[in-house]
Amino acid sequence: MNVRIEFFPRLTQDARAIREEVFVSEQGFRREFDEADERAVHAVAYLGQTPAGTLRIVPEASDSVFVGRVAVKKAYRGQRIGRALVDAAIEYARRAGAKTVRLSAQIRAVGFYEKCGFSKAGNVTADEGVPHVPMSLALSE
Repeated sequence: MNVRIEFFPRLTQDARAIREEVFVSEQGFRREFDEADERAVHAVAYLGQTPAGTLRIVPEASDSVFVGRVAVKKAYRGQRIGRALVDAAIEYARRAGAKTVRLSAQIRAVGFYEKCGFSKAGNVTADEGVPHVPMSLALSE
């Protein structure tokens, strides 16, 4: 599998379509797109020319970023595309000078993020009725 990750300064049609398929159609989220999309860097994972996954990186403070909207199309799950995206986001954050990467994980995805090096960093809350837990990763120098 040859996954290529590309970064964009705006929400692309590929990223939008993946998020609509995964979060809106599959999971029923209604408020998928927000003002953070305008401040974010968007990553898209491609298999050949086919967009397979996406995430966004939102700057928070001078030394912190928030990774969110991590989504992989159903047909491409289990092929380590999500891991490739998260690893690329961590490296992007490191190069941008971030000391911390934060995210809000759906409860069912906590194990995945723990394998990526994240730790739980707070209590469970609900986002549109779906339980999420805050997680963070401290980046080493």
